[in-house]
Amino acid sequence: MPFYCRNFLTNVIARVDYQPILVLTREMPIDFQERIRQEFPRFQRSFPFKLTIPPEGEAQSVQKPVFWQFKDKMESNTVTVSADFISCETKNYTKFNEFVQKLSSTYNTFCELYKPALIKRIGLRYVNQIEIKDGNPFDWDGFISSALTSQVRAFPTMQQDITRQMSQMQFSIDDMNLLFQFGFYNSEHPNRITKKEFILDYDCFTDQETEPDKVLLRFGMLHIHISNLFEESIQDGFRNLMGVANEISTT
Repeated sequence: MPFYCRNFLTNVIARVDYQPILVLTREMPIDFQERIRQEFPRFQRSFPFKLTIPPEGEAQSVQKPVFWQFKDKMESNTVTVSADFISCETKNYTKFNEFVQKLSSTYNTFCELYKPALIKRIGLRYVNQIEIKDGNPFDWDGFISSALTSQVRAFPTMQQDITRQMSQMQFSIDDMNLLFQFGFYNSEHPNRITKKEFILDYDCFTDQETEPDKVLLRFGMLHIHISNLFEESIQDGFRNLMGVANEISTT
């Protein structure tokens, strides 16, 4: 797989869901923070609520499990921990091997301290928010596969009135699933589309129960499936824009 000099990734997220660790429902992950605090000094605790409206019509607010977030100084990398999942997110992605190295260090530290017994779900998500300053916002010829952009040409007399056009595909690959969302997201919605923007959002995951020591290997497979679909989504004009490096990398 080619390695690119630049990318348009706004978020890359790796998440591991496990059987609930009850100790984290009644105490904070103090030991975990001590182990990662030099790299992730910023801390935030969240108490999420979910609003439900039963058939009777009276809204009810249900508190979801608390989670803790640890961020680096620039707030470009975030580790989130709760009683039933841990995730690593970066807004400054360069290479997969660099990302997985940081993920590996964080995940192994967590496992050493809390010893999750069984992994329920492993997920990896890449969100590409592509923005090009000049040109027709609906013309992506040479950059994005025409199969992904063709829907905006369905109603030529109303094309200039489009405010958003997003599509979704779901794939089943062996024991993995891949959710692919793409289209003209339009950051200025609900205004009409005037900026040349396109979203390529890949979310690959497996719900197959996995032993904790096999998790990092699974991330490698998820990454390969996302990379293959990304290459089928783009064209040479976009590859040239990103800049193909001389090295050929599996990262």
